[in-house]
Amino acid sequence: MVKGEGKDMNSSVLKARFNIAVDVFFKVTVGSICVSMIFMTLFWGVDVQMEVVPFLGQILIMSALCALLNLFLDYENVKSKKRMFLYIVLHYIYENIAVLGCGLAFRWFYISDWKMLLVMVAGVAVIYFGIMFFSMQKDYKTAQMMNERLSKR
Repeated sequence: MVKGEGKDMNSSVLKARFNIAVDVFFKVTVGSICVSMIFMTLFWGVDVQMEVVPFLGQILIMSALCALLNLFLDYENVKSKKRMFLYIVLHYIYENIAVLGCGLAFRWFYISDWKMLLVMVAGVAVIYFGIMFFSMQKDYKTAQMMNERLSKR
């Protein structure tokens, strides 16, 4: 190994993970605002009065918590389908804990209202699997483009 190569490798991995976390942060933020509009309309009506600035700050905090785990998960080196499935399940559980924990802390819903809780969990699922689907589509298109370029060589 060339001197300093390991350091460059680690910094490039960290940079890639940071970029993924930032991407997830923005996607979770947008998805959460969309789901929040539906949630508030369902449970408080279209004329709901709220303080927007604190609410948006709470969404940003929750989005940061959701994106944080992406800095630590090592998806790049997963070799088996079982391990990948385990990562996805654990990541999904973490996202639920982060969102529902913020929801309780910021009083977005009442834990005693099972309908609110159900809609919150459904919202997490829609956002989580939506982000996963679009990320996989993007990765697939990137791989196709790389394969096409390699075949032209």
